[in-house]
Amino acid sequence: MNKESRKEIADERQSVNMREPQSWRSQEVEWFIHFWNEQRIKYHARLPQLDCLTHEQKRELKFRQADWGVEKVRQMVINAMQSDFLNCRTGKRARNDLDFLLSAKYFPRVMQGRYNDLPVEERPMTEDERRQLEMERYRAQEAARRAENRAIEEQIRAEERQRRNAMSRGCVTYEQYLAMKGNINLTEI
Repeated sequence: MNKESRKEIADERQSVNMREPQSWRSQEVEWFIHFWNEQRIKYHARLPQLDCLTHEQKRELKFRQADWGVEKVRQMVINAMQSDFLNCRTGKRARNDLDFLLSAKYFPRVMQGRYNDLPVEERPMTEDERRQLEMERYRAQEAARRAENRAIEEQIRAEERQRRNAMSRGCVTYEQYLAMKGNINLTEI
């Protein structure tokens, strides 16, 4: 890091500390995480999914919202999700983490559309993206199938336990016992 960039960072930190926004709430972080993940899915973006933000990321988000407003932050997220360059779809590796996108230097560039290219809807998916999407769908279907099978098996086990408990307590008539065994139907008696 050269002397000029260190001075630039120090100046930014000093100006940030002097203009600390008031009344910052945790809901303002939660909406951002939810919006980010929602847009990531919508645009099939390769940017990382967010579970939580670091202290520095919360601080940067706070300052970008104070400087630009919530709508501009939303626009930056949408532009970042649509950008082929920021999602490394152009074959070139880009620095595409949240720290980069929220930095004072690059936030205005992303928000103003400097990294925009063809919208994702107009660009056909590559073979790798299509294969990855199919794998994700397949895994989700398999997980749902396994969960459904487990629920059915658990229900069968619960019914079997209930039958055994009823039989062990001796509160079953002979006709009910035969019906549970499947030999006859209760309506026939």
